[in-house]
Amino acid sequence: MADDASPNPPKLALRKGAPDRVSPDGPSSAPDPNGAFAHLQTNRTARRSLDEAVPTGPVSESHRARNYAITLLLGNLALVGLFLVLPKSVLIAVPLLSGMVLFSIGLTWSVWVVQRKR
Repeated sequence: MADDASPNPPKLALRKGAPDRVSPDGPSSAPDPNGAFAHLQTNRTARRSLDEAVPTGPVSESHRARNYAITLLLGNLALVGLFLVLPKSVLIAVPLLSGMVLFSIGLTWSVWVVQRKR
């Protein structure tokens, strides 16, 4: 079988300067064939005008922390109640304890990560 590898492989050309990047507020040096930059610029200006707008109505405070604490307490109390009602066994205590841990972690994640406000 013949060896196809050349004795002198081509060398990689290393870039000496920083790559050309599009600045977030300025136009790109490359042409914009599909108008994507114009659309993005329109969206940026609309977003800035919305961010500068002052809310006119009264701002109500969020009850998320209170609702989270009540739901966490009631959910864990329900699992403790099951433990007190069901016969005392390791086969019942371990799943209920792991259920309490999973319920607490899942509720915490869904309230503070998934439903996070900006």
